[in-house]
Amino acid sequence: MKTCLALGKPADDATLTAAIEAVGLENAARVLKLYPFEMSGGMLQRMMIAMAVLCESPFIIADEPTTDLDVVAQARILDLLESIMQKQAPGMLLVTHDMGVVARLADDVAVMSHGKIVEQGDVETLFNCPQTCGNAQPGFRSSRPLRYGAGIMTLLNVSDLSHHYAHGGF
Repeated sequence: MKTCLALGKPADDATLTAAIEAVGLENAARVLKLYPFEMSGGMLQRMMIAMAVLCESPFIIADEPTTDLDVVAQARILDLLESIMQKQAPGMLLVTHDMGVVARLADDVAVMSHGKIVEQGDVETLFNCPQTCGNAQPGFRSSRPLRYGAGIMTLLNVSDLSHHYAHGGF
């Protein structure tokens, strides 16, 4: 496992332990004894990131690096990826549905829909002035101002609404 993790480069126990703990897995000695089928999906995901750290790869492909991880593990992985980018300056292809991850890690973005790129540009432009996809997503600015208050006709006003179930229920 030591040779596998370092892709042919010998790694001592301290280096392996540091890489495994950096991705949020505790008890590295126990983790190293596990077979892949004995690990959860999140553990496998973090072991792959640990391998990338050990290899000091010039290019990293991060396919959904935080999917299905708890919030603490997500934060740790994002911190680690940021640290790798700052220290080693590798290129990174980040594949994710999480626009928060994109905003934090990406410089340039290509948004795809049904296998085709529908929008691309630098991350600041994409988030501040989306051309195609952003207007349909909650949390993005709309080019059309929303109107509230005076001059808006109320379509429906309901008060004292209740519902009764005939045969038990909630």
